[in-house]
Amino acid sequence: MEISCRVYKPRRPRESPLFRLVEQHLEEFLRVYPERFAKEHGSLRPVVERVLREFIRCGMPEHGFGRAYCDACRATYVVPFSCRGRSFCPSCEKKHALLWAEWLSRDLLAAVSHRHLVFTIPRLLRPLFRRRRELLIELAHAAAAAIDTLMQESLGGGVQPGLVARLASAGDLVQWHPHLHVLATSGAFSADGVFHPLDEWDAQRLMILFRRHLLVRLLEQHAVSEILVTKLMASKRCCTGRG
Repeated sequence: MEISCRVYKPRRPRESPLFRLVEQHLEEFLRVYPERFAKEHGSLRPVVERVLREFIRCGMPEHGFGRAYCDACRATYVVPFSCRGRSFCPSCEKKHALLWAEWLSRDLLAAVSHRHLVFTIPRLLRPLFRRRRELLIELAHAAAAAIDTLMQESLGGGVQPGLVARLASAGDLVQWHPHLHVLATSGAFSADGVFHPLDEWDAQRLMILFRRHLLVRLLEQHAVSEILVTKLMASKRCCTGRG
């Protein structure tokens, strides 16, 4: 069997339109943000400037590099340091996603069927989560509680589903749109380790459970009023879960 090795080809970050956009306009953006954007979008969090500045250093040898050397062929080449930024740097985010997916598949996920679920909230509640970002964790808690309740109702008490949740804060148009992606076992495990599949999910029931758990948690955190909770509980479009 012939085995061929891939030749290392360093990427060229300066050729990226995103890199050129950030490099050319970062200072101007930071200068005008308080006057032009802060009123509508709130003050600029320090993490934003840090991520942008690290991004324009990512993959640039002048900002640090390692040197790789092969004892067999005596080849040597420079490997520039990366920014390791998530959710902005396309190169680092892609690498992180691939490594994370590999770890999930190899070390975490059970050998059973899984289902991808997306939980969203109405526009009325989105500004609340922008102002109080510590509440974002409540989305994950509410989704986990809703799925667990659905499994208990469908398969009987004493079962436990497996869940992996990831929070997203932006929509397709990069607008503020907090929502949750959940990879859930398509069924649940009993205490003896036996997996009980759930082939048919009641999406409407899951939506109602998620709405209830989330609004109760927000009420406990004094983030919403009882009047608003009553209004949203009666709404047919408040909080959705789909998969």
